[in-house]
Amino acid sequence: MVVCGWSLRPIVAKNSDQMRRDLAALIDHTLLRPDAVQADFVRLCKEAVQHSFATVCVNSAHVALCT
Repeated sequence: MVVCGWSLRPIVAKNSDQMRRDLAALIDHTLLRPDAVQADFVRLCKEAVQHSFATVCVNSAHVALCT
């Protein structure tokens, strides 16, 4: 069965750490606040790396801070 492009698979004997990694790989970590400062973007990127998130989404004006 496919819903919204994702196949629904039963979770079979996965430990909680593996489930967290699988879920994190689907998360887009986002910071679109217009009043965000450089430290906010640094924290965003560190969190994304720490948790192995799929992407970091920022306003195009701030992409250079996150590459």
